Amino acid sequence: MNGIDRPIVEQFVNEPQRRQAVQLGIWLFLATEIMMFGTLVFVATYYRTLHGAAISEAVAHLHYLLAATNSALLLGSSLAISLALVAANRGREHVAIRCILIAAALATGFICLKGYEYASEYQEHLLPFQSDNALAEGPARLYMGIYMVATSLHGIHVLVAIVLALTLSLRIHIGRLKLPQRVLVIEAFALYWHVVDVIWILLFPTLYLLGRPL
Repeated sequence: MNGIDRPIVEQFVNEPQRRQAVQLGIWLFLATEIMMFGTLVFVATYYRTLHGAAISEAVAHLHYLLAATNSALLLGSSLAISLALVAANRGREHVAIRCILIAAALATGFICLKGYEYASEYQEHLLPFQSDNALAEGPARLYMGIYMVATSLHGIHVLVAIVLALTLSLRIHIGRLKLPQRVLVIEAFALYWHVVDVIWILLFPTLYLLGRPL
């Protein structure tokens, strides 16, 4: 026993049962995340039906081209994670590490671009906590609050994904996570990554595109 290839612990009868338990656990966790962001999407959509004109004022100020670029970055990161999982299943550890690090780099680009977007909105006096807010309508300022909550929560999830990616890459590199024996860990990580990306794909049109003046 070298601490790397751990046996199936007593609470599992066999490896398929262990895999099923891990997958059920990660899906239950991800379901709570989807419900949380789904609520924010519902609130933003419903609020727009109540105050369409005021919301259009706020949406017109959002930098949708930056958000579209961020969408491309996250989609690229999802592709890299999918390739990492394929490599992990084949025991190609160096390829898996490389793909995971590429995904982390793309996600870091997402965070940097989002930070630049927040800075631009601050300079334009659009953020809800600014006393000299440029938005005339109260509903428009409240919508910016919803926007800030949704995008900052998502940003935190992206940061967590980056930390997990770097940690897993290090563990694979030093031999603490052998592949393909421990590929279930990569599968759970990939599920989390993909769900975080899918959440952004829902947030992008909801916050940036719906209600935008033509």
